[in-house]
Amino acid sequence: MSNPTVVIVGAGASGLSAARSLQDSGLVDVIILEARNRIGGRINTVTSSGYNVDRGASWIHGHGGGNPIYTIATDNDIALVDCNYSDTVLYDFDGTDITYTRLPDIESEFSEVMDYVATLQDDTNRDQPLSNGITEGVADLGWNTWLRDPDVGTRYLNFKCQDEIVHEYAADTSALSLWWFDSQGEFPGSDKLFPGGYSQIPNILAEGLDIRLSSPVASISYDPTGATVTTTGGTSFSADYVVVSVPLGVLKAGDIAFTPPLPEPTASAVGLMEMGLLDKYVLIFQTVFWDDVTFINFASNTNGYWPQILNLDKAFGTPGLMVFAAGSFAQDASTAYSDAQAEAAILAELRIMYGNAVPTSATSFVRTDWSHDEYAWGSYSFQPVGFEPLKDYGALQDVISGRLLLAGEHTDCLNPATVHGAYESGQRVADAILQGLAVGAAVPQPVVCMSDVSTSASARLSLFAVVSILFTSLAQINS
Repeated sequence: MSNPTVVIVGAGASGLSAARSLQDSGLVDVIILEARNRIGGRINTVTSSGYNVDRGASWIHGHGGGNPIYTIATDNDIALVDCNYSDTVLYDFDGTDITYTRLPDIESEFSEVMDYVATLQDDTNRDQPLSNGITEGVADLGWNTWLRDPDVGTRYLNFKCQDEIVHEYAADTSALSLWWFDSQGEFPGSDKLFPGGYSQIPNILAEGLDIRLSSPVASISYDPTGATVTTTGGTSFSADYVVVSVPLGVLKAGDIAFTPPLPEPTASAVGLMEMGLLDKYVLIFQTVFWDDVTFINFASNTNGYWPQILNLDKAFGTPGLMVFAAGSFAQDASTAYSDAQAEAAILAELRIMYGNAVPTSATSFVRTDWSHDEYAWGSYSFQPVGFEPLKDYGALQDVISGRLLLAGEHTDCLNPATVHGAYESGQRVADAILQGLAVGAAVPQPVVCMSDVSTSASARLSLFAVVSILFTSLAQINS
């Protein structure tokens, strides 16, 4: 008797995680269909002037507490380096170094504003944009009073919002949910970077797997007896189970046709959750002319104008800078600046800080454009106003007709927008399939939404909501 067949759509972190567990079980046969001509999805290490550059994921977020990505790295002797976020310098819009003169006060007052936001999360009975809470906090605490200049205060406030929120969640504060923007769990310990590139992780996971590259999926038909997956080239694969691990942006774009359509709760959750944007601009130089710190920050008069720069020389010994853009500025920059214009604009910003030491051009320039990537349509997910974690993540984690499962960072309630969240989602669907082999239908796993998260977020969740989602999932299996 042959093993059941599992077709996995997507060879990113979640798809590879699921495939690794399923194949290692020896109980199922696994085929991965990957649209790109490479594995890894939004993990993509390239070389520029002979140096490794991560176009997508860069960090292991928290190396303690059993972070699976850290475990894979250490088990395979992959080199890692610490990322010290406090090792930083801040330049004002005119090139004045304000690291020691103004930054301590800016950070202290912004911390007070965010404490106010945390209190507001508990006190308000309706969700609203995070920007509303920040504005209210600034008005109540008098952010601008110590500066005596509202324009200056606004510039510094915008910088801190970019530095701590927009670049973290890949979305403007006006797009993020006040209630849920910070409801994710966290692993303890320092963050880590990969001198040899993040692609080492998917390369390890993929060893020995049956991966069909350049195989975009056009449609998936399913019922309680099985499924058929058809590529854009017309090749069809019959499956007992299908794992759809494509990014949220692909689901939102409707690039894969489902027959029947996804159930309303799942489709609604896909429609409600949003895809954020964080782009990178990497400039490699012949010589180092910048500060010997991990992060170089710039408080521009233009909100979002490349405020955060990772010093690759300090991190890896690479003579380069990784410049970040996020949220609406990143979206605008993706169409407003050609490669040459983007490089010129960044060099002009660097000259404000470092003067004539900045050359007229970089040795090499690498730029990402995730919002126009047809196999991603964005960087990673975020929670907008109106999103309800237990209900919507529960719908994304449903086992549909006992045969169809979704995986990816956008389906992981505890750790969305992270590689370890994507990996854990792959483990979840693999467990659901393996546990269901005896009964002929995948078994939904408990919806775990909160662990090491803020008290304000936990207070808005109820045991009743958890139980109701579990019963809904079980009822769907039996229908």
